[in-house]
Amino acid sequence: MEISTIFPFLSSFLRYKTEENFIFLLSVNKVPSRSIAMSFLLFMLVLTFLVKLEKRATRTNTNVMLIVDRENNAIPVLLEIAEQKDIALKDINTTLVHYGDSLVLRITFKIACRDAKKIQGFLDYARVNIEPIQMQIIQ
Repeated sequence: MEISTIFPFLSSFLRYKTEENFIFLLSVNKVPSRSIAMSFLLFMLVLTFLVKLEKRATRTNTNVMLIVDRENNAIPVLLEIAEQKDIALKDINTTLVHYGDSLVLRITFKIACRDAKKIQGFLDYARVNIEPIQMQIIQ
């Protein structure tokens, strides 16, 4: 299969302009199908590796759900506590939900930390300062 049928703009030569003149870069006539297949396999292996790496990285994050009153300023307090404890919070989501007879705020977030003592300290400090209706660790 000729490359000119796949990429017509690469039909004979690729060139670029320098200060003095055009310099010959690449002459492309035919690309063996074996090299295309090998490139594709290498590409798929790299993608598979990156997906597994991403899954492993997100598996270490602890997911937490808080239910607080609507008037409670929980998010600024959470961010302040996280800064004090040197912990990063990711993917903070808030939703109004019905809890019993009232509307409450459900806050879900991920704690990007592997140290269990730091996470427990953060959660204990948040439980005391925010006073949530419910706090749950989601796995």
